[in-house]
Amino acid sequence: EWDDALAVQVAAPVRLCLAALVASPAVRALGLPMGGERVVLGLVRGVAVLSVLWMLLRATRVLEQALSQGTWGSTPQGRSLIPFIGRIVRAVIAFLGLLVALSLLGYPVSTLLAGLGLGGIALALASQKTIEHLFGSVSLAADRAFRVGDVIAVDGVTGTVEQIGLRSTAIRTIQRS
Repeated sequence: EWDDALAVQVAAPVRLCLAALVASPAVRALGLPMGGERVVLGLVRGVAVLSVLWMLLRATRVLEQALSQGTWGSTPQGRSLIPFIGRIVRAVIAFLGLLVALSLLGYPVSTLLAGLGLGGIALALASQKTIEHLFGSVSLAADRAFRVGDVIAVDGVTGTVEQIGLRSTAIRTIQRS
């Protein structure tokens, strides 16, 4: 089923990419002035890149849905992690698309990446606790230390696990709090 959904979702981006590939030699055959040909070919390349990014974004949605409907999606950890990882993958694809678009427009992408490297270090230091919680939740999901419905005791609080999220775990105590 997932491959049929994938074929349906990527049909329009594939058609757009094929049209861009066919348009490239057609533009050269028109015999436009050199400046005009360069502009039109740049636009055609941009359309091709955007169609590939569009295709990848749609494919990640299909993959996310397939994983959600499979065995991974039947666990509470999977229901939490699959959408989160899908958003991360789509953000990375969008970021790479932005870099490719800037490169096609003639901007020096290497300078931008160097600046982002320094900014990334500052961001990593600032979001240390958030990253710590993320890795903690991923390790809890992978280890399956406890599941929804288990009775556990944490810091003197005993209760039943109701929900396991990325940043927190909801525990219902005996007093119903």
